[in-house]
Amino acid sequence: MSFFYYDSIIRENEVKLNFHPIIKHLESMFQISSNVDILVTLIGSIWLYLIEGNVNKSPIDYNWEFYLKKWKQCIDLGYKNFNDCEKFCYIAGYTLSLHGFYIGENYEKNGLPLMKKCFDICEDDNLKALAQNFIENAKINKYAKYKVLDNAVNICKKLFPNQSMLDMYFKEVFLKRN
Repeated sequence: MSFFYYDSIIRENEVKLNFHPIIKHLESMFQISSNVDILVTLIGSIWLYLIEGNVNKSPIDYNWEFYLKKWKQCIDLGYKNFNDCEKFCYIAGYTLSLHGFYIGENYEKNGLPLMKKCFDICEDDNLKALAQNFIENAKINKYAKYKVLDNAVNICKKLFPNQSMLDMYFKEVFLKRN
């Protein structure tokens, strides 16, 4: 089970660092079929473009306010339609825990509870391991050692098999720490 949706349109535009067409493409797909895989890809991609897009790269038409607005809209859409879906709870919990303060204090506060909910409702063992790892590391103080993800290589192969920027981000996070 790949966690994020990925296709040639995403691939071609990420190579060009042209992120707006990716967002429009995913939004169009979501309008046709309200699929949670598309929404979690939207949330993750928009968040990544917002946080990393202008820092490490020189993307075409980078617009902080646009990404922030879209990220909040997608999170709100997820709360409304996919609040009991493990994938939504994971990506919303992850992104809000790390950077929810950009949207608002209430969003940031919901990050860890969403991750805990993901863990509680999760049926996929690999995703459950990611949620558990995140929760355990959230409890660690700044002087404690990061708890590595057991079986990270196999989990990343299953959940993040593509070469999208989003898959590459998660592989880097989980594999470099092991």
